[in-house]
Amino acid sequence: GKTNTARVDAEVGTTQVTAQLTLRGKCSDGAGPSAVRAISSLLGFGDDTTAFEDRARTDPTIAGLIARRPGLRVSRTIAPFDAVVWSIIGQQISLPFAYQLLRELTELVGSKTPGGMVAMPRAEQVASLEEAPLTARKFSRAKVSYLLGAARMCADGNLDLRALQTGSAVDAYERLLAVRGLGPWSVNYVMMRALGFADCAPIGDAGLRRALQRFFVVTSPITDAQ
Repeated sequence: GKTNTARVDAEVGTTQVTAQLTLRGKCSDGAGPSAVRAISSLLGFGDDTTAFEDRARTDPTIAGLIARRPGLRVSRTIAPFDAVVWSIIGQQISLPFAYQLLRELTELVGSKTPGGMVAMPRAEQVASLEEAPLTARKFSRAKVSYLLGAARMCADGNLDLRALQTGSAVDAYERLLAVRGLGPWSVNYVMMRALGFADCAPIGDAGLRRALQRFFVVTSPITDAQ
């Protein structure tokens, strides 16, 4: 059926978030709660940082980081499939090129919202694509194969991302790692940004290594084990 889309404008204050919901057509009863869930996911409001911060304060080095950013949470994607798309698109290419490909995909099959914005595509929309429109937009054949394969698994119900959110981290890791195109970096990224496993990190990420090197003020490169 036709996808109903909406636009949410949110203003983040010091003590509260104010949001305005704009819909095209008839407003459904679930529109408001859906908007709240979307904002809560983007801002990581589902995570309780208290236990982590209490533990971090016992380490003099980490305590300095927490002191500057109290209450900082990991931002999540609105839909778990969004993280799968980004993890596949962003592999082994520069960040500007990854943004370009994501924009191309979204404009190709994403749903338009009031005000001209375009929502990230759902698994069913990506699964309906053929290879040619993507390769014409500079997607590599390998990336196309991985993206369409993952989308079709999600659309067919063979990969239930939301169910993985409520299971164990080990089960989620093994299930995601079995998907073609998802390696350890991608799996950890999806688990962190989409499924809410806060103790996952994209090990091997070059940006993360540089940030850790700066934070701990070391000259030698940070290894995976560290």
